[in-house]
Amino acid sequence: MVLGITKEKIALADTISGRLEGRSRFARSGLAVQVTAGFMHPGISNHQVLEIVNPGYAPLALYPGTRICQFIF
Repeated sequence: MVLGITKEKIALADTISGRLEGRSRFARSGLAVQVTAGFMHPGISNHQVLEIVNPGYAPLALYPGTRICQFIF
């Protein structure tokens, strides 16, 4: 397990909330992106900490800028 942080700062209006989740493309390879706090409350403005886990046997290389998660409104 490693900790990562989003490159993008997530800022939401007071009337919008959402959820940050791992992308299925990487999930099929065995990568699990578990966000410490997946639910994004209205009015937030910060970078998100990601808990990144590879429970499989094959090593996976991650590089800065790789899009491993997505935001769902």
